Amino acid sequence: TEVLSSPITAVIGISAIDGQHAWAVGGFDMPLASTADGGATWQVTGDPIYPWDMNRVVAVNWTTGWAAGDDGEVKYTTDTGATWTNTKLPSSYLFGVTAISDQSAWVVGTGSPHAQAPGVIARTIDAQYWEIQSDPSWPNITGISFVGARR
Repeated sequence: TEVLSSPITAVIGISAIDGQHAWAVGGFDMPLASTADGGATWQVTGDPIYPWDMNRVVAVNWTTGWAAGDDGEVKYTTDTGATWTNTKLPSSYLFGVTAISDQSAWVVGTGSPHAQAPGVIARTIDAQYWEIQSDPSWPNITGISFVGARR
């Protein structure tokens, strides 16, 4: 882990675990950035998550969470971003992610290619297999949230 000292292309999504701990994801080649002191300092962990944008992140706890991004990429980590498990979903861009628990999450995004219908809704209950749903009337789904879920 190193202190974030070089400019980042863009921070696109942040997820706070509590008042002191948060994760951030963003533009081209950005690794996961995290803070444990309320944002006074940020550290980067591991290699870049993905060569394109990661648009949203949800941290379930200090070590476990998901990131969702361009080209239908969903990433899952249980070691604060040191390593990632990859899933590719049929979407141009995933713009929303929320977690119910450390094993259960939902992602949403625009349809392929370039925001054409149908939009994508997918969920996992075991952090491995994703059930994919779509609706031809929703080409641009950009957010998802459940009461009581990690956001």
